[in-house]
Amino acid sequence: MSLNPQNKLVGTLGTFLVNNTTVKNVYFDALIVIEDCVFSFIKTNTTDRKSVYIANSTATIKAGTYISFGSVSCTSIQLVSGSVNLVLSA
Repeated sequence: MSLNPQNKLVGTLGTFLVNNTTVKNVYFDALIVIEDCVFSFIKTNTTDRKSVYIANSTATIKAGTYISFGSVSCTSIQLVSGSVNLVLSA
């Protein structure tokens, strides 16, 4: 279940910092790039949604970027490099 916009901004259900290249399986509604990063994938169930939200999905995404997934909750993420803070959802 996706959070309402206000709860996404304040991280009502908490956050999780991903700072390695291990697959992280957790429900999240948004992410904040903490350190310049490259994504391997951002999935909803088994579908990689990275190209839906990033025009050049192989490029380095700059620190400070905030990506909200609208009414969709993502279920897993993997980084090639960098770090992101996931805004957790129910």
